[in-house]
Amino acid sequence: MKIASIERELGLASGTITGNRKLVIAQRKSELLVHFIESGSSELSLASGITARDAIAKIRSGAISRIILIARSHGEFGYFDLPHVFKSVRKHLSWIGIWLDRFVQVTKRTDRPIDRLESIRIVQANEPLIDFLGAGELPFAMPECMPSHLWAEPKRRSALLLNNCYYYYEVLASALRARGWDVHTASFEPPDSPSRKFFWNKEEIVYDADPVAHRRKVAEFFSSAAERFGAIQLYGQFQMSCFRENWSLGDNQKAPWDFLELRRRGIVIGYTPSGCLDGARQSAIRSVSGDMCASCVWESQPSVCSDDLNGRWAQQLELMCDWVGLENDYAVDERTGPRYVRRPVVTGLDPSIWKPDLVIPDKFKIDRKPGEIIVYHAFGNSSLRQSNGKDVKGSGSILAAVERLQGEGVPVKLFYATDIPTTEVRFYQAQADIVVDQLRYGRLGSNAREALMLGKPLVARIEASQVDREEPLDTMATVPAASANEATVYEVLRRLAGDAEMRRKMGMQSREYALKWHSAEVCAARFERIVDRARAGLPVDIDEHPHV
Repeated sequence: MKIASIERELGLASGTITGNRKLVIAQRKSELLVHFIESGSSELSLASGITARDAIAKIRSGAISRIILIARSHGEFGYFDLPHVFKSVRKHLSWIGIWLDRFVQVTKRTDRPIDRLESIRIVQANEPLIDFLGAGELPFAMPECMPSHLWAEPKRRSALLLNNCYYYYEVLASALRARGWDVHTASFEPPDSPSRKFFWNKEEIVYDADPVAHRRKVAEFFSSAAERFGAIQLYGQFQMSCFRENWSLGDNQKAPWDFLELRRRGIVIGYTPSGCLDGARQSAIRSVSGDMCASCVWESQPSVCSDDLNGRWAQQLELMCDWVGLENDYAVDERTGPRYVRRPVVTGLDPSIWKPDLVIPDKFKIDRKPGEIIVYHAFGNSSLRQSNGKDVKGSGSILAAVERLQGEGVPVKLFYATDIPTTEVRFYQAQADIVVDQLRYGRLGSNAREALMLGKPLVARIEASQVDREEPLDTMATVPAASANEATVYEVLRRLAGDAEMRRKMGMQSREYALKWHSAEVCAARFERIVDRARAGLPVDIDEHPHV
């Protein structure tokens, strides 16, 4: 094949490549990707690629066995396999490299600092060019581990639940499998992490202590996940990447290149916030919660929680996610819109594991006197979240109320749980006569949801309105809990401690409520509908109770 023929095929019959057009090339697996840009174009201002010399060396070694042209026509991108060009290049390696050197431009990233959000927007405007935009960044730095450029559509009923989310992802995975889904759970957390006591540890752990080996393991995992799953559900603030190097931590401005690739493939990306600071500005939460922030140790730590930090993360969620599940949390500011789901989806519980007649192993039995009423309260990581009078759950008021009742002769005993493994917590909760959750925030935490499914009377601050201007949220307005704050918790506990029949009725209502809104079967059905609607481009927040 003559040079003019190669130019015509590479240029899609545009004739000889002129000085006004430059050729950029990149590698993905065994493919050499080719694209033209106009000289001076800002289209690839972030781009880089490989040199002609590198390309020829990889063709010679067999690492590249295909040439794919990415071309734009009438505003649309097309992908063209060029087997004749590859055959000719392979045959004439001795001089074709000199020819390529005339035209290949390895672009350099602009000297102007570009932050993460801007990078994401640039990539989303030029998704077919992601190999050039992401060249040199993980995972594109390891082209041999990247998923195929021309891919088969992932399974529709398939999901990857990524990063540890207590036990919720394991419970949801089981319920989705019962509906016929292909589901996998995975995390990148070290096996010896001190946080593992809060998880069920049934997920695949993708980890290696050696950083180089770890990156390759993660890259290979990402490649298989991109080919297999039609939906990915993520947990972990700032951790929107399989690669830690791309996390939104500190001053790091790298884009989540692997998740941008997943978006390009049409994989539905969902996110589960970890709490009030995850995607909502501090000032917004302060306003709607009655200044709960004043009781939080993170209030004056902008590296953990601030309007700027939380707001930028909210923008990234808006750009990257197809849906975000609030799980009854406050729908303020950034958390409103057609991609935010207010009701429970991920926080499902297996009714056969959290059940009122749970058998208690001897080693977990609480020592109690005859007629003694057990008040259960839990505060995970309390040593980190309580300091200098800051007490975000109101635990001090609960302790004071119990001590006051004891002083009055009421037979109550406080069981205060902290840092107990999640696999064991329910055995202590099941022995409680009353469960007290938070008294300040107004939402349902894991402890409250578990108590409801176990059929326990629940005491907590309950705020049904999501924001001042909206109607109360039905899942919060119907919680069968005794609403209390720090000023009223004593009176509420005093009333419940003295009325066994009230506790019995509340326990029955708790179980009924939990089965309706938080059973794994119901949550899996809601997850399925949300993913289907997101894939169809429909608003995901549906005001209904799904049929299971």
